[in-house]
Amino acid sequence: MFLAHSVSAAQESYRRCDPSSSCVLGEYLYDDSGNPVTSDSCTIDITNPSGTLVVNDGNTVDESDGWHYYDYTTPSTTGLYRSEMCCTVAPDSVCIDKSFIVGITFTNVSGIESEVGSIREATFDFKGTADSGTANTLVDAELTQPDDYWNNYTLAMLTGSNAGEEQTVSDFVAASDTLTVSSPFSNPVATDDEYILRRDESLVSKIWNATTRTLSGFGTLVSDIWSSSTRRLTDKTLTGGGSIATESYIDTAETNIITEIDANEALINALNNISAADVWSYGTRGLTEGVSLADPTEVWDEATASLSTAGSIGKLLVDNVNATISSRASSAELSATETNLTTEIDANEALINALNDISAADVWNSATRTLTDYSTSTIATAVWANATRTLTSYGNDITAADVWNILSSSLSTIGSIGEQLSDNVDTTISSRASQVSVDAIQTDVTYIRSRV
Repeated sequence: MFLAHSVSAAQESYRRCDPSSSCVLGEYLYDDSGNPVTSDSCTIDITNPSGTLVVNDGNTVDESDGWHYYDYTTPSTTGLYRSEMCCTVAPDSVCIDKSFIVGITFTNVSGIESEVGSIREATFDFKGTADSGTANTLVDAELTQPDDYWNNYTLAMLTGSNAGEEQTVSDFVAASDTLTVSSPFSNPVATDDEYILRRDESLVSKIWNATTRTLSGFGTLVSDIWSSSTRRLTDKTLTGGGSIATESYIDTAETNIITEIDANEALINALNNISAADVWSYGTRGLTEGVSLADPTEVWDEATASLSTAGSIGKLLVDNVNATISSRASSAELSATETNLTTEIDANEALINALNDISAADVWNSATRTLTDYSTSTIATAVWANATRTLTSYGNDITAADVWNILSSSLSTIGSIGEQLSDNVDTTISSRASQVSVDAIQTDVTYIRSRV
């Protein structure tokens, strides 16, 4: 048994069947003697493009000339349908590939025209001639697509008074074959004006209006976009709210800032050139504290108790000007006092040195000496107060300590050196003003006078 076609290899090309139409799949079958086999001996299996078995062991129709076939009604789904036809005439069996393609066939003229039109509309510019129109519309009976089909296409006029102008299609009404553009042409569209409909803007619009889109499947597209040396953003609006500062906005802001800086610089320069004379010669001036410059007493009558701010000139004056200047010694008086003190100290030092050299023998060898009181508490006073005194014996020498340990309250004889020391050396020398302190006072006085 054998088939009319070789079964050693699959066919290199498949037959085509129109969608939703009859597709006859068949083969001639002969026995070993070459006689047609007419018995019901063949079946067929068909699997659709999705891999689903749609015909399982379908029985073929047998003709008297050995023709065995299966009439399959194709669905609208296009693509390759895998099919196998098997025949059995005991004891032999044979199978052959009967796969086919569901799609427009070259014998279907209307289908080819439809497909070509779809391909042209999908990939190339559509060229037409206007039947009528206005500045905002164009009517052409050749536009047979559904409503809104041409939305976002670019309508470019080739001839007529609007030649060279382009507008974006905002609406298409199939019932009236009317295109409406987003902005009007310069002149109304006239009959026989030629035009084209271009997909460029429509394609961009459809890409960005797609509900689901990703860039993850395009290799390095994202990195290529951002690595491009020249790239543009056409809209400053951000999806999350707000907007990007455009170059024109920044330029305007920069211009305004520079203008403000120049104005401020001029004001600052003017302030830097103000002299004290400019301030005091100004006709109207005031202090924010409310003190009237016309009445100086408002400044000078301020109570000293209120001038307590540390570091202020008011606090400095309150603390340091605590006595009249006339009650203090002048520089000349202090210098004279210093001279007198130096003279007195030198004289006292000589006397003290002389006293330090007196021995008991010196005392007792004095020609005339009288002791009026022999008590130990008054003996020194009696010695020093006696105008004529002679010490012949004292038992031991008087030390310097004995002399300096005499109480100052006991040195009261008028005219004596002891009484003079007791009266005049009544405080420490270091408690008196030095020349440096006097000079400092003079400086302070000069400074205060300059401030007043």
